[in-house]
Amino acid sequence: MRPALIAVLIAVLIAGGGAQEARAQSAALHPVSGPASSVDVVLGDASGRFAAPGYFRQAPPPLDFAYYAGREGRPDDSGITVDDFRVAPRLTVDETFNSNVFAKSSHPKSDAVTVINPSVAVSSLWGAHAATFSAALREGLFARFSGEDYTDGQVGSEGRYDIDRDSALGGGAAFQHSHVPRGSPDDARGNAPTPVDIAQTRVDYLRRLGDAEAEIELRYEDFAYSNVAAATGPIDNSILDRAAFAPRLRLAYGVVPEALRVFAQVRYRSTAYRRLVLGLDRDSQNYQEVLGAQVTPGGPLSGEIFVGVMQQHYASPQLASFTTPAFGASLAWTPTLLTTVRAEAGRSVEDATLNGFSGYRQTAVTMALDHELLRSVLLHASVFRADRDYIGQTRHETFTQAGFGVRYAIGDALAAGFSLTYSQREANFSDASFDQILALFRLSARL
Repeated sequence: MRPALIAVLIAVLIAGGGAQEARAQSAALHPVSGPASSVDVVLGDASGRFAAPGYFRQAPPPLDFAYYAGREGRPDDSGITVDDFRVAPRLTVDETFNSNVFAKSSHPKSDAVTVINPSVAVSSLWGAHAATFSAALREGLFARFSGEDYTDGQVGSEGRYDIDRDSALGGGAAFQHSHVPRGSPDDARGNAPTPVDIAQTRVDYLRRLGDAEAEIELRYEDFAYSNVAAATGPIDNSILDRAAFAPRLRLAYGVVPEALRVFAQVRYRSTAYRRLVLGLDRDSQNYQEVLGAQVTPGGPLSGEIFVGVMQQHYASPQLASFTTPAFGASLAWTPTLLTTVRAEAGRSVEDATLNGFSGYRQTAVTMALDHELLRSVLLHASVFRADRDYIGQTRHETFTQAGFGVRYAIGDALAAGFSLTYSQREANFSDASFDQILALFRLSARL
């Protein structure tokens, strides 16, 4: 089945490769607004949409050219036009060698993994208001360890209603069926990856008054984990099921219009678990107050930085509540039209996912470089490091990942890529440290 699917995609690539001239991938004279950064997501920026709570929970994905593509100075005209909508289907096939499938500290097992990822995005072409819809399927097939096979999927929709030129009402909903990756802090280490369903919805209101801006958002998230079998018996993952409600208020002012903004933000997050663990109530409330500055795109440097404080309070006196500094930065520097350097750093507090822990503090840093070697060749390199301290225990771990990738544009809508990634986790508890090498080859096609 796997060779046939890859052969079909290769045929499509060959057939379409000469139909259109490869589009230049150079940036324009000045970068435009890129995709949401990890800091945007933490701050609750609407462009962050439905990314996972907290930032840098996982390292950047391989062949991550999202920011570079987002800052190119031309509209994305991929897809087909149907009435007042743009429909953009895409198909990606990855073939990956994984040197340590189960993320074990000893006796690692390797395998070849095929991931088939069809998706479609629909966006409105209206002059006012906006609506989007997206759906994706991700099928993972392991050559040796078929018990690790997975089928993930997600659907989502967002909309914006422009009340007038200075105010808008927006919102959306998303559902994702996924699984917990091996080696992540949430991995239950069962016979198969732990399935998880995530439902999210949000609504926000934005109002501008001259150079000032105010935004209020209400967000709700629900996490439901499935049980998995293990050598010692079934693992009851329902102890991880939880829901969270997170209102947010952000006030901003343009010190230098269209160039520099300062902002203040307050966010509250209430997390409620559906079950107690050994009589322990892990419900919590998180408060975050930050001050920051944002340099808007238009020059060689853009991004934002913020500092503040986070407070985490738990319902049970057996779990240690705490106060910790909150900080983050997301900066992009374009020294030339062909090169982008990104630096991101920040601290987050993640909910408890293991018995006896009230969560963990994560401090993470990532550096990434995108460079256009030729008109049709992009290079990407990144380094990521995360330090995790588990609350109420002496448990500590450090996760480091370094990767390199190259993408070749065969045609206007066809591409191939290769990436090599090395990951390492060092931990002070039993059988948690591991090393892993991923070698990935990707073929992608879009209309």
